[in-house]
Amino acid sequence: MAHAFPHACRYGTHRCLEPNRVLPQAAVRLDNSPVIYDTELHVAVERLNIDSASLRQFREGAGGDPTRVAAAIRETVDTRGKLHNPVTGSRA
Repeated sequence: MAHAFPHACRYGTHRCLEPNRVLPQAAVRLDNSPVIYDTELHVAVERLNIDSASLRQFREGAGGDPTRVAAAIRETVDTRGKLHNPVTGSRA
């Protein structure tokens, strides 16, 4: 169910927590709450396309263990609200 939000923007800037008033791709952290606003769609994601530098960094940080790689990616998404590699700076 979509919720009306007085400041919802069709470009998603209302989701940007850090820094404020930037487009979501440039944001360091997003509000990834399950509330869906009138300007948004809810999409179930099965796969993420991760750039090779980020994947290599996640693999190295996890010692090559696929379970730890997945956990590191999930932690990044949970913390930042999106896949934004804090080491390489890349954003998916």
